[in-house]
Amino acid sequence: VWNHSPAVKNNGLKKGDVILTADGEKVRDIKDFFAIAVKNKEKDKLDLVVMRNQVEHKLSVNTK
Repeated sequence: VWNHSPAVKNNGLKKGDVILTADGEKVRDIKDFFAIAVKNKEKDKLDLVVMRNQVEHKLSVNTK
């Protein structure tokens, strides 16, 4: 996650967060993340698990 992305500005993600899962599916790389996001494009939110400072955090991010 980079500092000026909408995810950081609007959804509680922080620079340096590593996305582990999106909507319950493992995220290995950015292609995985975007594939999951596209599959869930009709939803208003996407549930994420991120690693921040060696601690897992659960977040719900706006998709619209």
